[in-house]
Amino acid sequence: MCNSRTTGLVLLCVVVAAWPPMPALSQPQPVGLTDDPLAQGALLRIGTTGWRAGTVYSSVLSPDGRSVFVGTRDGIHIFELDSGRRVRTINAPEDAIRSLAISGDGKLLASGGYNGAFLWDVDSGKQVRALKTGSVAVLTFSPDGKKLISGGEDHERSVRVVDVDSGKEELRMLWHRRRVTLVACAPNNKTLVSAGWDSEVNIVDLTTGERVHTVRNKNSSDALVALSPDGKTVAMADSRYDSRQRRWVPGLQFIDVATGKQRKITDTSDDKGAGRRSERPTRSLFLRMD
Repeated sequence: MCNSRTTGLVLLCVVVAAWPPMPALSQPQPVGLTDDPLAQGALLRIGTTGWRAGTVYSSVLSPDGRSVFVGTRDGIHIFELDSGRRVRTINAPEDAIRSLAISGDGKLLASGGYNGAFLWDVDSGKQVRALKTGSVAVLTFSPDGKKLISGGEDHERSVRVVDVDSGKEELRMLWHRRRVTLVACAPNNKTLVSAGWDSEVNIVDLTTGERVHTVRNKNSSDALVALSPDGKTVAMADSRYDSRQRRWVPGLQFIDVATGKQRKITDTSDDKGAGRRSERPTRSLFLRMD
């Protein structure tokens, strides 16, 4: 028994002695986002400081796709998309960040809210000028960057066209009966599309301010409207109550910008909902055409 134990201990010592040496333990390195170092002495962060913006009212991507501008009660924060790091903040008032738009060359940023619209120099963060546009719900630049178009949510619900260089109002259109939800300009810089909570879509000649086509959708609810990138088609998604089926019916239609003709795609199926009143669909967040 003694000899077997001794032999076992000898073999164990030989194995341990022959075992390759363990590498020296290195000091743990702090773990965090790139260019977002941890506090001194900290080794790990649970979560991240990236993308922390507080209450968000609006946002817009830069034309190069590298940054996102976020309107908050603390100003307009600029974040890097790759890292989520906040680069800097433009000190815009809280009542002027309900809507954001950026020019095609990425040099000018427009913000709008209850007290009108403002133009900002992106590089310096300084205000270029304030614009008298009334209360603003939506904004967009023309593709050539020469005009800023706003859609209102005040008593006028106006669509206004402002010259960017001078700040002067060129057109004011008073068609919508409820808040304007979309203003979009076609690549030709001559065609404007506006839409509102009144479920009305207007196709406008931007050089004269005259309506070319108007599409009205009776009994529709929560209409979402988008213009295709080529400016040739408008998409409109909505829902309406079908009294015969006693349910909300979702629908999608496409409008040809040149002719104003509509092509509707409506869910008319009656499965599972026949004879019973179904719940109203939850409103979608956005409609986008790529």
